[in-house]
Amino acid sequence: MTAESAQSPLTLLSWPYRRGVMNPYTERIGRAVAERGVAVAEFSPWRLLAGRADVWHMHWPEGVVRSRNPVVAALRLGAFALLVLAARARGVACVWTVHNLQGHDRAHPRLEQWLWRFLVPRLDGVVLLSQATEAPLWQRHPASRRLPSRVVPHGHFRGLYPNSIGRDTARAHYGFGPRDRVVAFVGRIRPYKNVDRLIAAVRGLDDPALRLVVAGHADDAGLGDRLRALAGDDPRIRLDLGFLPDDAMQVPLNAADLVVLPYQDILNSGAAILALSFGCPVLVPGLGAMGELRAMAGHPWVQCFDGPLTAEALVRALAELPPEGAPDLTPLDWSESGRRLAAFYAALCRRRAGR
Repeated sequence: MTAESAQSPLTLLSWPYRRGVMNPYTERIGRAVAERGVAVAEFSPWRLLAGRADVWHMHWPEGVVRSRNPVVAALRLGAFALLVLAARARGVACVWTVHNLQGHDRAHPRLEQWLWRFLVPRLDGVVLLSQATEAPLWQRHPASRRLPSRVVPHGHFRGLYPNSIGRDTARAHYGFGPRDRVVAFVGRIRPYKNVDRLIAAVRGLDDPALRLVVAGHADDAGLGDRLRALAGDDPRIRLDLGFLPDDAMQVPLNAADLVVLPYQDILNSGAAILALSFGCPVLVPGLGAMGELRAMAGHPWVQCFDGPLTAEALVRALAELPPEGAPDLTPLDWSESGRRLAAFYAALCRRRAGR
């Protein structure tokens, strides 16, 4: 941080910032720090190399090796490494928010392993979405132990999506009735999310009032075909395997009595917070930060299961649904997250300037 930048607002390059990904998180946290006086811009190599920047905040750096083509993935990784070195040479603080410890779809594990070994020692700080992230982060990436860190909780989604339709209207969209017991999975469908376990659990229950809606884009056509084959001709199951625009997100969430996330691996979950933001309780694996989320929102708004999802776990969760209302999500207020993150940026820049 130069003497000039010390007299003016910090400039943040967020990667990503605007809605280039199907997740409003990065834009909303960027707006929250902007409200604290930080100048926020979308990251680009040009802005990093030729413009002014104090902080480069990375959210999913593993995305650089996500290409199915190994040559393309390697070239992108090389370009990324050069940008990190350039950022350090220019005095830009490099920050990583630990959404995941590694990529979920590891098409090129050796390239990703090199990515983390290169990147983590060259970071200036890490942002944790929960305290529960710290221990597994240290175990997976030992170089992170020396890094300054700050817990900045994932904010809620209230007001970020349209929410104008009622429960009966949402259920009618799927042909469900007001007395049906509706379970939902909402979000991008990827193999590690174990949606097949949820379908199997529902099919294993002889409950004529039970309904399931799976709403979200399947990563590939083969995965979608497998889910359709698992659902078979069960009239209780609705598969809506397409991209959900913002104004359609409210339909499955307002139709549901319970959102189930049957993930085989989970650290933090924006999907769980999204469901709670719509006043819908969630059933999640007892892994990662889900215990913290349960302590914050309370039982039965957040219920946890151990091991793979079973029909019995689903029955127990449906028997303990909360009364009508909504959980208290005050600890997930965006303004507080913005305050914490802006203060962390300032501390990292002072630390770098003092070296």
